[in-house]
Amino acid sequence: MHAEHFHRRSIRLPEYDYSQAGLYYLTIRTHQRAQLFGRVVDGKMQSNTSGQIAHDEWLRTAEVRSNVVLVEFVVMPNHVHVLFWIVDDLIRPDTPVACPDGQRIRRFGESVPGSVSTIMRQYKSLVTKQINRILNTPGASVWQRNFYERVVRDEREANNTRRYIVENPMQWHLDRNNLANM
Repeated sequence: MHAEHFHRRSIRLPEYDYSQAGLYYLTIRTHQRAQLFGRVVDGKMQSNTSGQIAHDEWLRTAEVRSNVVLVEFVVMPNHVHVLFWIVDDLIRPDTPVACPDGQRIRRFGESVPGSVSTIMRQYKSLVTKQINRILNTPGASVWQRNFYERVVRDEREANNTRRYIVENPMQWHLDRNNLANM
């Protein structure tokens, strides 16, 4: 393979601090868009065991992270949509020291406690371990490497995003990643 096959362009906003308080919308896809989490029947998601793990672990996210407030989410056959707040009530002693000009010093790939990437990395890891244990598939990939994210900027966008998430199962028959549509 050529080197360009291994280069992935970052989808994050440059210079944006993804650990700061804000409303975040994410879509996390399964590896190779496999319909791993169940199926949609008559516009309602019917989760299988793997889907229930993904669902329950997302609920646990707010229980174990004091800086996360869940707003809306849905587990679909091959992806998960989440809308959540990061709130500013977490003291982060491990946050890198600021430079004199106010910019943070951080090495590429370094984990930032309480950040969107760290929250997602932990969620995906916990779901993967549980699913692989139950399916007896140690080391198998469950998720695509990255995730789609959007910083929600206003109330109108937040309401539209909530509606999209809630209505997603009803729109599954139109989804280009629905195997029935391929």
